[in-house]
Amino acid sequence: MGKFADFDYREVQKFIERFDGGVKDELVLREIEKEFQRVTNMAINIVKKKTPVGKSISYTGLVLEGKNLYEKQMKTKGHGQLRRGWHSGEISKSGNDLMVEIYNDVEYAIYVEKGHRQQAGRYVPVLGKRLKASWVEGVGMLEKSLDPIEQLMIRVIGKAFENALSKLFED
Repeated sequence: MGKFADFDYREVQKFIERFDGGVKDELVLREIEKEFQRVTNMAINIVKKKTPVGKSISYTGLVLEGKNLYEKQMKTKGHGQLRRGWHSGEISKSGNDLMVEIYNDVEYAIYVEKGHRQQAGRYVPVLGKRLKASWVEGVGMLEKSLDPIEQLMIRVIGKAFENALSKLFED
């Protein structure tokens, strides 16, 4: 019977050793973790862009100097504290999952995100008006950012996985 094919097993053995070495060195995991950190930073930027900054408000306030009390025109400013409050925790691994916590450490962030109750009809001197609604809807800056973040993660992590695998397969 004739010869069907010549097969050099040494090339296959070399490939298996290279692939096995890359997997043992966790090359793929390191590449994905590096990109995961990059995606986390991008995610924080996405959330920051959706975070409102307060408006500047002018009001008349009372000032006490020594024993004298007098009225003075004052102005608040939108200082961006809520926007600067976004941070990420450490990347952790649980089973096959990589996780990171994105959070805002500003005290009132949850009320801006989810909404809050207020006393309708109460006069607020800084605003110079009475509150109308008993419920203020939340902005949902983090919630609205989840879809774009997920799409970004799929795209970037997928590319990182492909790059890591190509490093395993190259000579």
